[in-house]
Amino acid sequence: MNGKGDTIRLLDVFIIGPVMMRGGYELKDKPIGAALFALGALTVVFNGLNLLSNGRKP
Repeated sequence: MNGKGDTIRLLDVFIIGPVMMRGGYELKDKPIGAALFALGALTVVFNGLNLLSNGRKP
């Protein structure tokens, strides 16, 4: 890991993204719920991939 950036990515992957997805699920009957769920899922995927790719650099 490379410091502060990776810490933020870990928070995004394991806390912020899942909380956003949970909020979106709770609001599933409203259009904002689908958007919140999708943004949470994209947050997890994007930051997870960045975290993994940074770990492979020499």
